[in-house]
Amino acid sequence: MGYLSSSFDPALRQMGSSGHSVGPQGRIIAGGDFSNYRYALHSGIVQLNDYGYADALFQSGTGFNGGVRAFALQPDGQLIVGGAFTSYNGTVCGRITRLRTPPIGDCEGVAGGGALPGTACNDCDPTTFNDVYDVNCVCAGTTTTGPAYQAGSLDTTFDPGSGFTGGAGSMALQPDGKVIVSGAFTAFNGTTRNRIARINADGSLDAGYAVGTGFNDRTVDLALQPDGKVLVSGRFTSFNGVPRDLVVRLNVNGSLDASFNPGTDHNETSTNKLALQPNGKVLVGGGFLNFNGSDVYDLVRLNANGSYDPTHDIGLGFDFPSDLNGDPADMVIQPDGKVIVVGGFLWYDGLSPFDGTICRGIARLEPNGGLDNSFETGGSYNDPDDGFTGVPLVIALQPDGRILVGGDFTSYETVARNRIVPIEPGPVEVILIRCRFQ
Repeated sequence: MGYLSSSFDPALRQMGSSGHSVGPQGRIIAGGDFSNYRYALHSGIVQLNDYGYADALFQSGTGFNGGVRAFALQPDGQLIVGGAFTSYNGTVCGRITRLRTPPIGDCEGVAGGGALPGTACNDCDPTTFNDVYDVNCVCAGTTTTGPAYQAGSLDTTFDPGSGFTGGAGSMALQPDGKVIVSGAFTAFNGTTRNRIARINADGSLDAGYAVGTGFNDRTVDLALQPDGKVLVSGRFTSFNGVPRDLVVRLNVNGSLDASFNPGTDHNETSTNKLALQPNGKVLVGGGFLNFNGSDVYDLVRLNANGSYDPTHDIGLGFDFPSDLNGDPADMVIQPDGKVIVVGGFLWYDGLSPFDGTICRGIARLEPNGGLDNSFETGGSYNDPDDGFTGVPLVIALQPDGRILVGGDFTSYETVARNRIVPIEPGPVEVILIRCRFQ
């Protein structure tokens, strides 16, 4: 069941978030096209605790002057941010930058407030780290002094120069600290890079990432494979002069992986999101009615070589009234293999809402593509208050099994929730965040 959780109260206003991350101790970092959160100034980015309140330690100042589209959270807790902005807190940064994230407070995240004496903690003093606390969870001095910085401030060791000429829309962080960025840009710091580039850990361009002439149109999403290859989706019809529609796979050095070929016979001009399954197969969401000549609707599964996998069957797919965009906007794979999908759809596998299954904006699918009926979020077609009033657009899974989703909606199951809402669907606790205006 998709039950509303009352423990998370966002009171969100004017938020259109398309980026998110899970920070230290499960903090939620949200970004997008917004200017305030809970009536306080938070322009483009805000960090939240588990109860939905803004973290006062994260000081973004005047924030971003344009929308945030993507995050990459490093193992050390620093946050690479991409989007349509050209400055942060008054400092010029060309659509990509790196921010400091806040230190962990005394005993924060420790069950019941208890802690083991003598282990590391932090007194929220950004000039110190590896503090020591006593049995009462009180910091009892510091063992090491580190560089002073304000959480939420720019990391000046990350220098992208003039940055990107267009929006940075998606990121994939590699284990070596380099980050692959896709979007609508055609150059990075004065060097031609058509809609994909790899950035070194210091913010400079990785010139060894051999993408050639790149993509001939906008890229939308990235999915990094365990072997270092990366899948890319978007509006393009070629990569480096080779015909490739909507989805490609690149080798570790940025060249085209010719062993992955999804064909070119598609009736859609863009794909939205990618999701990698543990078996190496990939889910591709979009607005298509066929894929490389096979009748398949909205969500297709491809084999490791890019061919269509007919064993994944979603019937007639997702559908919607004419005033909404019913394509799957985002999806996430749970550890049990089930897939949660969000978007502007109203029903699943039917020619109309009367012969399909109502699932207003969110649905969970079995690994084979069938609808998981134990996850109920739809209600009645004749009751517009059931499910979402608006469109959920983005979703992600936290390490603890919770899910973050958000969108352009104002309520869920008749309860006012502006663009961010928590849901508990039975055995899997779900917190929905992120929203995006297009």
